[in-house]
Amino acid sequence: MIAQVAHNGVRTLFDFRTEQVFFSDLKVWKSYQQAIERSPYKERLTDLIRVWEELHWQQYKAN
Repeated sequence: MIAQVAHNGVRTLFDFRTEQVFFSDLKVWKSYQQAIERSPYKERLTDLIRVWEELHWQQYKAN
């Protein structure tokens, strides 16, 4: 599971096992497919994944 917390405390979580995404401010779980197809979910989900990829590659390069 990966998560991102915005400055205002709003959280976006993605569970790799179930492919479900949680949007704390909306109090809703969406499937990855639903979230990636519709705004405002798409922007938050792609931002979360992009940040995670950047951190993952930084760790990989450090090893």
